[in-house]
Amino acid sequence: MNKKKYFKNVYVYEFLKHKDNRGFFVELFNQKDLRKKLDINFNCLQTSLAYSRKNVFRGFHFQRIKPIEQIITVVKGKVDYYFFDIRKKSNTFGKYKKICLSNKNKKILYLPKGFAGGYHCLDNENLVLYHHNEFFNKKLDNGFNLFSKNLNLKNSKKIIRSIKDKNLRNFNEIKLNWIF
Repeated sequence: MNKKKYFKNVYVYEFLKHKDNRGFFVELFNQKDLRKKLDINFNCLQTSLAYSRKNVFRGFHFQRIKPIEQIITVVKGKVDYYFFDIRKKSNTFGKYKKICLSNKNKKILYLPKGFAGGYHCLDNENLVLYHHNEFFNKKLDNGFNLFSKNLNLKNSKKIIRSIKDKNLRNFNEIKLNWIF
């Protein structure tokens, strides 16, 4: 397993790919390897798949009170995935990183509790697979606006967003009552 660490406990990793003349096989989730190689005890309770067209932006989302750990990968297409540290007591609070996830690079992102995520779809068809350690709860769902002035993200106004995402508040207006 190749791995790269971002922030505290945020990893991008690749499981071994088994390839031959028929194609390839990759383990996207292996709880034993996560424990052994990354010291992550991840218990998957929900798996979700999102389909998006080119220029769609989904995010920035997080779940308050019952924050979610996630394992994210792209099974078709290519996305720029952004993750923000929203742990108030962290010395990297408010900072973000961006990585490219695609079906070609087969990178897998592990996000611990306390991060908000969002992604910009770069290919015509994109399938993003998520594994969650908590169930999604609509009442606890929260997020902040991609175009928050204090984030200084350089994104095109041509981005396609949901009405919900367009109506999200600015990052500095979000109350983050975490117990981290």
